[in-house]
Amino acid sequence: MVVEEAERCCVVLVPSPFQGHITPMLQLAFVLYAKGFSIVINHPELNPPDSSKHPEFTFLPLKDGMSNSDPSFLNLFDIIPERNMNGRVPFHDYLVEMMEKPEIYGRISCIVYDHLMYLTTEVADHLKLPTILLRVSSCAYMEAACTFFQLKADNYFPMPESQLLIQCQKYLPSAIIWNTIENLENQALSWFQQHDRVPIFTIGPLHKITSSLHMSLAEQDTSCISWIDTQAPNSVLYVSLGSIVVMDKEEFVETAWGLFNSNQLFLWVVRPSATEHDLPIEAVGDRGHIVKWAPQKEVLAHPAVGGFWSHCCWNSTLESILEGVPMICRPCFGDQNVNAILDSCMEGRP
Repeated sequence: MVVEEAERCCVVLVPSPFQGHITPMLQLAFVLYAKGFSIVINHPELNPPDSSKHPEFTFLPLKDGMSNSDPSFLNLFDIIPERNMNGRVPFHDYLVEMMEKPEIYGRISCIVYDHLMYLTTEVADHLKLPTILLRVSSCAYMEAACTFFQLKADNYFPMPESQLLIQCQKYLPSAIIWNTIENLENQALSWFQQHDRVPIFTIGPLHKITSSLHMSLAEQDTSCISWIDTQAPNSVLYVSLGSIVVMDKEEFVETAWGLFNSNQLFLWVVRPSATEHDLPIEAVGDRGHIVKWAPQKEVLAHPAVGGFWSHCCWNSTLESILEGVPMICRPCFGDQNVNAILDSCMEGRP
């Protein structure tokens, strides 16, 4: 029997405007869509996903007036609180419109939101709509963070209020979806199941459940795959520090010359913002290939790739572990330090 559009259940997804957060949210969207839900994505104006690549979904931009903000980590603690403050009214208005027009959007079943978009819970609670939190970090990191903030509450050490605002927002979800693997994080998950009063669903790794096509905010340079195809098995070092990590000039130049002088084949992702550091490109020769952005899932699955120099965001860590690629860890912020420790503890890892 064909279900009428007005009878369909709609899931509203609210991602934060960063590559490592939007990617798993889009992957989850495809999982839910395959189960028969209609999908509405309320996304920030900064770093918007390309709606033309996802005709299955409805995209509604949150008018928060911050489309020209700097999305780097250096500006993270400024833009997140302001974005949540500015986005509450537009988000409320969108939800009211959707509730009034089920023949267009379907009946709202629940709202799935990123923890950085904590405006969701206040608005959803007011409209009596259930929420589900999508956690895109490792469970081990969140266990460590809860312990850290308890120490802060006990006055063992200070922490800037801006960081506390982002990390300690109260959330009241009906459930938590975690992009992780139960066998990988048994201890941390057991800790949360003892302390949280809501169901926890470990449905990861999302990148293995769904296709990686059209998930990237940046244009992927697939020429690197052709270059890797010509290399011997386990001979290439893949270097990528993600989408928002900022290297200062000294570290960037040292990294460049270290790679160039290593006599090691390498594929290096250098974002356009880093080219101002006078990259000595003439020293690369045939041993290296430099791109602005790479199709990482395909790169890590390639037999020629034998190592991954990474900032250890959770997406990259999961992708590397699942492909069995050893990592050189250069964590920068957030969950990356804990992920680096978790990676080093994996059986068979250095």
